[in-house]
Amino acid sequence: MKNNSIVRKELKKNKAVMSGIIFLGLMSVISGAALMYVSGFLISKASLRIGNILMLQVPTVLTRTFSLAQSTFAYIQRLVSHNLVLGIIEKMRSRVYRIFRT
Repeated sequence: MKNNSIVRKELKKNKAVMSGIIFLGLMSVISGAALMYVSGFLISKASLRIGNILMLQVPTVLTRTFSLAQSTFAYIQRLVSHNLVLGIIEKMRSRVYRIFRT
């Protein structure tokens, strides 16, 4: 039996896209972990009596930055991966329709 899987061929053709998808997913996870750390740090520092309220400015900005980065990376990763998968499904459907037509 010949192994001519459309999915394997497409994944081999789109190695760069797959690497990008993995990179975006990894960045989303890293941003989420950094968000958890910085927000926990911010909550613990805000509960203490500190002399200057401006000491909380940097963790506040980092919390916003990491939350935006995490959601942006996750959105772009889903967008790119769905584009790849739907392209593969399109080729599989056209192959099935060609088989039924003949």
